[in-house]
Amino acid sequence: MAQRMHAAEMAAASMRDDSHAISVPAGETRELLCTLDAAGDIEIACHVAGHYEAGMHAAVTIIP
Repeated sequence: MAQRMHAAEMAAASMRDDSHAISVPAGETRELLCTLDAAGDIEIACHVAGHYEAGMHAAVTIIP
């Protein structure tokens, strides 16, 4: 659900840095720190047009 909502933000060009998402220009490096409150599986992904479809996403397992 969160990935679909973020993809819709990107499609509407309303993406802005916040506590769960950042924009990283080509050739640059950024850091995003998140505090997660539970163990489990999440997905991280890029929703710049075509990036998710090209494989820029990954499953991450949170271990306490």
